[in-house]
Amino acid sequence: MMGSIDWLTTVIGIAYFGAVEGNPFIASLANTNLAAFTVLKLGTAFFVALLFYQVEKTLDKHQDGNIQNPNGRVYLLRSLQATAVIGLMVAVINNILIIASEV
Repeated sequence: MMGSIDWLTTVIGIAYFGAVEGNPFIASLANTNLAAFTVLKLGTAFFVALLFYQVEKTLDKHQDGNIQNPNGRVYLLRSLQATAVIGLMVAVINNILIIASEV
């Protein structure tokens, strides 16, 4: 969900307020082809969500103790999820602040 909100606020900023994408790897794509940028941004968000879902499903399947230190792996997964969400929240807040400063 946060990836979708990041995409939406980025597209609104670019299309209506003259903002630029801050990620230098995809900035030129965002400024020249919003459709391709949309596919890349939402596709990446979907892939990351799918990856987290699969890892969680795998961990749930092995909660019977067949893997060593399952709690450590669950902690790692939760840490990665929290890091991803916090990173996207920072991006969304930054996008909103940029849009608000242009209004």
